Amino acid sequence: LDLRRILDPLCPVDVAEHGLSLALEHLIARTRRQGVHITFDHLVSSGEGPDEMRHPEHLYYICEEALHNAVEHGRPETIQVVLKQNPDDLRLYISDDGAGCKEIVRGNGLTNMRSRASALGGTLEYGSPDDGGFVVKVIVPRHQTTAGLEERSTPS
Repeated sequence: LDLRRILDPLCPVDVAEHGLSLALEHLIARTRRQGVHITFDHLVSSGEGPDEMRHPEHLYYICEEALHNAVEHGRPETIQVVLKQNPDDLRLYISDDGAGCKEIVRGNGLTNMRSRASALGGTLEYGSPDDGGFVVKVIVPRHQTTAGLEERSTPS
């Protein structure tokens, strides 16, 4: 019995303590153990990176759900994860070369992903291109990455 295989998913890296990038690297490493080739590109073009954003655990759990869905339903050979900081927003892309699907059933996983993106003031898009595979794209406005806006929605 491989105790590490059982405990790893139960003990994700503390996103708040170690930062989103490192947490995603650990998540991807765990997923690779399932025999899927995964690439991770972290592109920060300017300003604060994703490790300074408020509530980075939302993006972590969106990525975790997208990877789980890809492996479970799409059975891909390759998954690509891209975390990109632009001047105005932060983007997370998860795409795979799996079977894809013609009819997407929005269950708890996709509903939770949309709720997490919305909690960050962002948007979630997903779909299956005509040539197969599946793509998840999250866009979070840059103002969500600044710690000083904690009270912005609270009237005085």
